[in-house]
Amino acid sequence: MSARVRAKRPPQEAATRTILDSGAYSAYTQNKEVNAEEYIRYCVQYQHHYSRIIVLDTIPPKTEEQKKKKKAKYDKGTYESTSPEAAEFGAKNSFDMWVRMRDAGIQNATPVFHRFERFYWLERYLDEGADYICFGPGAYSSHSKKRDWLDQCFSTICDSDGYPTVDTHGLAVTSVELIMRYPWTSVDSAAWCKRAGFGVVLVPKGKNKDGSYDYSRGAWSVAVSDVAFEQAMGKDGQRKIFFNLSKAEKDYVLEYLRTVCGKNFSEVAISPHHRRVCNIVFFHELGKSHNVDRFVQTRGLF
Repeated sequence: MSARVRAKRPPQEAATRTILDSGAYSAYTQNKEVNAEEYIRYCVQYQHHYSRIIVLDTIPPKTEEQKKKKKAKYDKGTYESTSPEAAEFGAKNSFDMWVRMRDAGIQNATPVFHRFERFYWLERYLDEGADYICFGPGAYSSHSKKRDWLDQCFSTICDSDGYPTVDTHGLAVTSVELIMRYPWTSVDSAAWCKRAGFGVVLVPKGKNKDGSYDYSRGAWSVAVSDVAFEQAMGKDGQRKIFFNLSKAEKDYVLEYLRTVCGKNFSEVAISPHHRRVCNIVFFHELGKSHNVDRFVQTRGLF
């Protein structure tokens, strides 16, 4: 991989740094389809509004067992396996769609490489000149499996010094460890919004020596609403219930909400909107602190 050199491209204007997603994964979980012809026509017409356009990728078809589960999209085990044939079917279709979109004149079409697909397809994207690649580790995969797979991905795309030869986008990647472990160009996830809906605000775990908040250490998921209190009871400590915190911890959370987010406790306890604002602030600050420019494989950070 060291022979591949990152192409120098002019920086995007801030106003145009918008990525368009096809919605293929959402359609998959809802047993719906995205019309390929309509998507391509839209992308051809409006591509100048977007810095990148994610291809209409093919998720490996559900097995019969998966189809029988009424709430499959909420069952982690449902998406933890697929047949080699299904993975190959999805990988080839996704590659063909990328070629099709490029041939249609969509110059910023961005391919997707999924977990379970052969690394042959990632190598092929690189050999065919892809300069920006999306990695889909699986929204419902375990953290350790995501990390192990992404380690392989970045080992493949990085040169001998650990510098990536292409830009990368992480699909459904907002774990602080996974963000800070890799030299991402961009990531996305709906976690910030979903957590707010479930009554949770994200709070950085600690501060730097100068008193500023250190977002790279990870986040507390603090339950601040009645619904969140009930859900948090069975989470084995994954979520902290605000009223169960020590006085020092409560003061820390309240100070962060007040000084960084501009919110008081009553606002975040009652309003999902205010919780969303706080979570947006968290990820915005995390993005600003992301200074990882090379990949060095280590054991888990947290």
